[in-house]
Amino acid sequence: MSVATPCSFALRFGLTCLFLVSAAAAVAAAAQDADGRWHAGAMAAAVDNLCAAVVYTADGVHRFTISQAMSFFSPAAHGEEVEMDGRVAHRKGKLTAAVVEVRRKASGELVAIGRQWMTSTRARPEKNGESRSKL
Repeated sequence: MSVATPCSFALRFGLTCLFLVSAAAAVAAAAQDADGRWHAGAMAAAVDNLCAAVVYTADGVHRFTISQAMSFFSPAAHGEEVEMDGRVAHRKGKLTAAVVEVRRKASGELVAIGRQWMTSTRARPEKNGESRSKL
């Protein structure tokens, strides 16, 4: 399956097994920063998309990101092929944690790791017709 992202490059997804998703992409010119490297924001968007795909394969429910942390180790240049491997790391109540590793396809060198928590979009029922908010 191929999915175009807002940062103008295509991700090729492959479901390796349940709860694991892999993707490969070439860094496009539209996703580079002033130094010609993959822009951190574009990389974070790609990681967010892959985390959402991983969590969806695990739960079958659309979820949204409530916390994302990125660790950057080395830059990826324009035109360079990268691989992203994602997995579900933890579950707690309505929360699901996913981890994505971004590596250079040629050498396997680690480019970045993205970790994020996601939660269900299902609305919680109101209690006695009152809002559950404490505000």
